Amino acid sequence: MKITQAGEYGLLALIHMAKQPEGRLVMIDAISKAEDIPKGFLAKILQSLSRAGLIRTRQGARGGVSLARLPQSISVLEIIEAIEGKIAFQRCLEETPGCDKAESCTLCAVFGEAQKRMTDVFHNMKLTDLMQPMDAVIAKVRSMPLGTQPAVDASLPAPAMPISMPVPMPHCSEGSCHCHGGPGALGASHAAAPCAGQALHAAAVAHP
Repeated sequence: MKITQAGEYGLLALIHMAKQPEGRLVMIDAISKAEDIPKGFLAKILQSLSRAGLIRTRQGARGGVSLARLPQSISVLEIIEAIEGKIAFQRCLEETPGCDKAESCTLCAVFGEAQKRMTDVFHNMKLTDLMQPMDAVIAKVRSMPLGTQPAVDASLPAPAMPISMPVPMPHCSEGSCHCHGGPGALGASHAAAPCAGQALHAAAVAHP
């Protein structure tokens, strides 16, 4: 499972809208230039976000796009799944499972627990959280209780060692990232906050 560049661009576009006064329309050209996103690609991403009811669009000379809801009510999970589709670590966890052993497979159970923890983090991370400094993002993730997760069947054998599952994120390396003075740099006021990819990566790996 990998969050694609489309998912990152969608998050960046919504963060840009969230920074505007409530209800203000933003031109697609302005988002494209500010976030260094190809305009045609951005237009397709915004169509997906509009279909999901996350943004409003208006045509015409005074047209543009704006958030359909308050940014604090829009979760990272909603944004990702509006663009990428439902998150599934493995075929056994898809809405229509592609595995005839899913009901009795220990591996599927482990994948299910890992996926539940990650999607819970993304659900509890709101658009406004991605506008905060990275330390604040990580602190929020680490403060999220794990007790809300369904327990793994006690009859299943415990793994011999912790399972580490890297979560690859698109272009967040220093020098090319929007927040490090790269081609799409947003300026000093934005530098203290993580880019969408960095914030998501921090959220994904913050729990030991």
